Amino acid sequence: MEYGSHSISGDTIRINLHHCPGALTVICNVTDTIELGTLASGNYFTEVIVSVSDPFSPDPCTNPVPADSGDIQITVLPGTGIDKTKTGSINLHFDSDSRVLIFKNNPPEGSMLALYNINGSIVLQTEVPASGFVKTPAISKGVYFYRLYEDKKELTRGKILID
Repeated sequence: MEYGSHSISGDTIRINLHHCPGALTVICNVTDTIELGTLASGNYFTEVIVSVSDPFSPDPCTNPVPADSGDIQITVLPGTGIDKTKTGSINLHFDSDSRVLIFKNNPPEGSMLALYNINGSIVLQTEVPASGFVKTPAISKGVYFYRLYEDKKELTRGKILID
């Protein structure tokens, strides 16, 4: 692919590709990749138009003529996983029976725990008691991110499933 462009409007994606034929066109097996960026989950209708130019023209990359086109429906599914984010040596676990967050390798006294929902909003911010047990009675089920700080210095961070 020599030239490519795309536009996204609502649930419609239009992709234009332009191949410039030349002496090696016959022996080249090409895969075109168009970076669409992050799309919201849902169904999208795509219109793909592939254009080529006259291979016998002095400049084979001028005057593109549509050579092929197609409509494709794609479905973008919501994310099903989260990359590992854990750092540090302090481990955090959730006990679903007692609805308590439990620190293994107790953090230093006076450490602060911040628990974030998947949208990045803080849902819990508290000082970690010496016992290493943090009660979470009002936290809904879901995946959360956490950060543990001491004097504004991050000790560890990670993700945790509250079930």
